[in-house]
Amino acid sequence: PGGKLVLEAGALVQLWDGEAPFGRAALRSQGLLEVQGELEFSGNGYFDFYAGHSLSLPGGIFRIEGRGYGNRFMRLRAGASLHVGAAKLQLLDGLVEYEYGSALSVAGGQALLLRMELSALSNDQTTGLFLDGASQLRVGYSTFEGFATGVEGYDIQAASPWDFLFFETAFADNRNGIWISGGTIMRAWGCTFLPGASGVQAMLLDNLAGLRLDNCRIEGYPAPNGLYSQWGAIHLQDVDEAVISGGLIAGNDVGLYCPAGKRANVLLRQQAEVSGNHYYGIHIEQGSREGDNYGMVTMDCARLLGNGLSGIKGKDLVLNIDAYINSRTDDPAYVRANHFQRSAQGQWFDVCYTGPLAEQINSIPATGNYWGTDNANPAGPPYHYSLHKYVCGGFPSISLLAAAQAASEPAGCPSPPPGGPLPHGLACEIEAGPQQEAASEVFQGALGGYLQKIAQDESTAAARQPFEAVAAISNAERAAGSEACKHYIDVARVLADMAGGPAARALAASEAAAAAQGKRPALASQGLYPLISPNPARSSLYIEVPAPGRFFLRAISAAGQPVLSLAAEGPSAEIDLSRWPEGLYLLDIRLEDGSAAWREKVLVQR
Repeated sequence: PGGKLVLEAGALVQLWDGEAPFGRAALRSQGLLEVQGELEFSGNGYFDFYAGHSLSLPGGIFRIEGRGYGNRFMRLRAGASLHVGAAKLQLLDGLVEYEYGSALSVAGGQALLLRMELSALSNDQTTGLFLDGASQLRVGYSTFEGFATGVEGYDIQAASPWDFLFFETAFADNRNGIWISGGTIMRAWGCTFLPGASGVQAMLLDNLAGLRLDNCRIEGYPAPNGLYSQWGAIHLQDVDEAVISGGLIAGNDVGLYCPAGKRANVLLRQQAEVSGNHYYGIHIEQGSREGDNYGMVTMDCARLLGNGLSGIKGKDLVLNIDAYINSRTDDPAYVRANHFQRSAQGQWFDVCYTGPLAEQINSIPATGNYWGTDNANPAGPPYHYSLHKYVCGGFPSISLLAAAQAASEPAGCPSPPPGGPLPHGLACEIEAGPQQEAASEVFQGALGGYLQKIAQDESTAAARQPFEAVAAISNAERAAGSEACKHYIDVARVLADMAGGPAARALAASEAAAAAQGKRPALASQGLYPLISPNPARSSLYIEVPAPGRFFLRAISAAGQPVLSLAAEGPSAEIDLSRWPEGLYLLDIRLEDGSAAWREKVLVQR
């Protein structure tokens, strides 16, 4: 205490005590530790931080690379906080141990954790990683175990999609896995969440521009005693665009929850499965169609199976679940059918409609789906759903248009169709209204473009704008329209409303700043995308761009390291992946003439 230790840039720190993963050699910090730049660390010993110490980083970085996962190189004693501030925190290949009340903290800076094990010896008041106003949060191939909160963050404004990202990371036995309030789009790829006690949550997300969960698993989270109606393993509030691609939300008391008075819109796609949750799969307490539009659940080739009381529960929700509409065809080769199966005592849906606009709805389109052994029953009881007006908890007074069912369980998610009109009966028909044909055509084109942007994991801010023409149709014309037309208008109003919210404006500003700095490639203006096959890939990757001539390709690992840069002479190229480690990669593809560029995501698996 009272002393000062200076580690100059390039300093060699060697702490050896044999080869055991928990060596006794330690650099104990009880006073001021000044790190002037990157240092080189070796050994099986560790940095030992005590409460009351201070850390100074005039070099702007605190980076330690250990000897591999599970080998300790840092310990935070009771009450110790490692405050990195506006600098960069980079921890790689090792173990950090936390005692009671300790934390790693970044305020305005950046955090990168790769191949790390973070372990709390006591989860009372212990936070694995705390961020406030950070510009980067990137965590990969790591674990958080035993914390009160694994990662807690506020106002994370990342300019790049790679800079607000969790990939291949496990959260186990934490009271809260991830707790984020305020920020751009958060992505989690290939992550797992397992509980440690009742009343814990995998994620609590508030006021984000969006959420992207790709092939994550959230399993076994129990609600606090008696509070299942106000709780979910994933808690969303004011997250307009929560996109869940693949993965599993299963065996929780409630899978996903949004409280009354808060906004949430959820899109399940690519065989995302919400199954076996003891009470509700998805519970959005309160949606709205009366001016401030939100509360939509879209299912596009997803699974809602065997949830205890109901698969989807809520009030005034838009159920956008029709496979023909979302696939824009009734051709079996292209229909992305959803799979529904209720539990023995439960229902597919339990939704009450109370507002003036919602009460005009007489049916909900749900054609082209597979209804398991339940079979869809639109003609009469026994009803396996509760879609009703006026009184919450009554007889079904809104029918489910589930005709033209899929004959068997969907085995995959086909690519979009080549085009053409919707099947008869799903066109938007407004009696004596000038918007009649325009509404159908505009909505179909807008929906196709929007889902394509989602599939490419690109920004959807521009893709939501075409919905504004349909969203602007008056309530009087809506009331005179067909049931399909009411549905299109309601969906369009939700998607158009996202574009004007505060979170969306913050995201647009962030994207504009990134584009100005040259960090984001231009998007394909024609709506055409390159062929990437196979994906996931093993030994090789075939790429074909939708234009003649040369193109340029750059590949970056999820850790941000460049692995390939080449100029392809023709419109196609085959890439050898034999030396690429397993993991996620970002491909930047640009035509030589600069007319189009794309950003694609590829998973390499052996």
